[in-house]
Amino acid sequence: MRQYDRVLIKFSGEFLSQDHTTIHRNSLDYLATDISSLNQQGVRLGIVVGAGNFIRGAASTFSRVTGDQMGMLATMINALALCDVLQQAGTKAIILSAKAVEGILIGYSRTEALTHLQSGYVVIFAGGTGHPFLTTDSAASLRALEMNAQLMIKATKVNGIYSADPMKDTTAQHYAQISYDDAIVKQLHVMDMMALALCRDNRLPIRVASLEKKGTLQRIINGENEGSLISHREVK
Repeated sequence: MRQYDRVLIKFSGEFLSQDHTTIHRNSLDYLATDISSLNQQGVRLGIVVGAGNFIRGAASTFSRVTGDQMGMLATMINALALCDVLQQAGTKAIILSAKAVEGILIGYSRTEALTHLQSGYVVIFAGGTGHPFLTTDSAASLRALEMNAQLMIKATKVNGIYSADPMKDTTAQHYAQISYDDAIVKQLHVMDMMALALCRDNRLPIRVASLEKKGTLQRIINGENEGSLISHREVK
């Protein structure tokens, strides 16, 4: 039985890349299938995609402002790709960008976002917040709150939050549930501190999970305990 009706999903740009391909069509199709299924069920979805398939690492060779501006443009490319695949699948989707690009992307407004969500569109938020020094995690938290989301899902390479990188440390502890404050104090680096604080101050729960297993999004929407939950209270 469905537990959430309005959700924002944040996934990294790296999720789109495979086999040294910057944007891999199979990855897009994989995401579009699950997103379209949820949309057909009436779940109102906002999407934020990062830029790691284009700019991660390379940005460090430029000034922070320039690197972040390049990242914003990369998120627009990823958004265009995802939107196109969703539309090809028959799903209504639209991009709202923090920075409008004449003839390509329309600018973001909360009113537009809420109207399109209510009309059954998947709304893809591009361009981050439109400002340097703020990550796409912060953009995801901000847009989730603006769209009145009940949950933010952050897709990662590992299924949840660990005390250390489980790919490097086999003794790493998995947290099924953890409080915002503990996630900040333990410096678990699941997302940036500003994004965590924003969710904490507005009591927006965050589900961190891997999308490697088919149907993960559906199980999360149904309220199943996939990955890890960050909320205002930690379960001992």
